[in-house]
Amino acid sequence: MKNSCAGCNTVEDSDSELDTVSDSELEMAVAPEIKEIGMLQLNVVSAMLDNTGATAPNEEAQDGIMKKLLDDIKPKVYSIFNHYDTAPPHGFWSPEEATIFFGHYAEHYPHIEVTCATKESAARAFMRMMLSSIEVENAAGTPEAEKVRKQIDENQQLFDEEKKQTTESMTKQLLGYQENKKERNKEAFKFLDTNGDQKIELSELMAALSPDCPENEVLNGALGLSDGKKPLTKGGGCTLM
Repeated sequence: MKNSCAGCNTVEDSDSELDTVSDSELEMAVAPEIKEIGMLQLNVVSAMLDNTGATAPNEEAQDGIMKKLLDDIKPKVYSIFNHYDTAPPHGFWSPEEATIFFGHYAEHYPHIEVTCATKESAARAFMRMMLSSIEVENAAGTPEAEKVRKQIDENQQLFDEEKKQTTESMTKQLLGYQENKKERNKEAFKFLDTNGDQKIELSELMAALSPDCPENEVLNGALGLSDGKKPLTKGGGCTLM
């Protein structure tokens, strides 16, 4: 499937091979680490921000949580890279190998759950910030502070409605990816191939799957899986990098 000539592994020249990638995809089991990375990120979102009624972790604690997340992700990215590096010469992904990964990533990474949790946690963090600001300016226990504290406790209905809307929006975007899979995969490859050598190397994948890196947002954006945003196109004047 992969041409032994590295220079021939271009996205533009691989249309005929990409047309048959669905057959190969059926033969390859999904790397379980794809979902596992998403669940790790989901747990971290909860640990860092979703602490209603309690003080959110301070900056030092957040840095520690993020470092542990990245340490936990690294071996999983190694496994994913090796899982999809199926044809010689090894040590990089061809466009065909990357395409199979993109399809699995779109389908099996918990995009909806992570997006919903991140948005709800950010909203809760904002409300805690409001409460903290009020308590700094006024004595704790004032009517203003108690009002915000009550809002934090009672806004679950609003959070649930936001979650429903986000789920519907992300579901449409996932369907949009399936309907435009070939084009989106090509754009994702262009963005991840940061040095332009027509290969995806381990370092490029590591950045794309690390939630603290802009490449992670770019990967989701190119696949059209960033909530409320149009798909990114390389050279189309719409980039995040």
